[in-house]
Amino acid sequence: MGSFHLLQFFILVMKLKLFLFISIIVSFGCQKVLNINIKNPNAKIVIDGVITDGAGPYFVTVSRATDINLSTPSSIKENIKIYIWDDFGQRDTLIKIKDGVYHTVGLKGIMGRTYYIEVHVDNKIYTASNKIPNKINFDQIELDSLSFNGINIYSIIPKFTDPLSTGNFYRFVQKINDTLDNTIYLLSDNTNNGLVNKTPLISINAAIRIKRNDSVRVEMQCINKEEFEYFSILSQQTNFGINANTAPSNPTSNFNGDVLGFFSCHSSEYKAMRVLK
Repeated sequence: MGSFHLLQFFILVMKLKLFLFISIIVSFGCQKVLNINIKNPNAKIVIDGVITDGAGPYFVTVSRATDINLSTPSSIKENIKIYIWDDFGQRDTLIKIKDGVYHTVGLKGIMGRTYYIEVHVDNKIYTASNKIPNKINFDQIELDSLSFNGINIYSIIPKFTDPLSTGNFYRFVQKINDTLDNTIYLLSDNTNNGLVNKTPLISINAAIRIKRNDSVRVEMQCINKEEFEYFSILSQQTNFGINANTAPSNPTSNFNGDVLGFFSCHSSEYKAMRVLK
């Protein structure tokens, strides 16, 4: 296809090479450390909560991560008190379903509302707030392909039209045959304000590739600027091999205090397709 696709493919190849290089370094560098049982007194609390405009329940996870290894947080076994409410009077006390995992009971996520969370753990109270932005219509997903040396390389283009108003931010989550692609996909209207999106989702995970007869499901999230900046910093680490499902030490949390993680409030819409080409 055109020079744009060749450039995309070149970038993909360079990312994969860098990913493999970093993986090799980590593998050799950590070989002896894995057998050491390190107890760090400076364990940090990691709180990750999500409220969407979709049907509940919504989940909050609470764990501990040490400065030595932030990539493997451990769940907290003691009971934790978690409350979530909105600016219209809804209030919910979350229920524990297993160690470190709690869910709402009757709370409903609604676009335009601000949600507040209060987490009681280790005799401390951590709070955060966030607002569900208005939803931008997710029209469809489109299959994009590039043939290279007789091999078809597929990617998905989420099609939507960005509004003329500025300050719109998006995150996409992709699953291939129910396997989560842990690449963090982010878009903003800094470069495509008011235009139809044509940017494909190109995974950095070499083990996850779209093939013929695969089923692909994409979630489009409309997020706010604070959340976009958080995941932008997180993606600089996770998109080069660090576990994408945990919160690192440097992105700024929207929780008060010395705590990691983020209270995410976003709209959510899904599109799915099967690759038949």
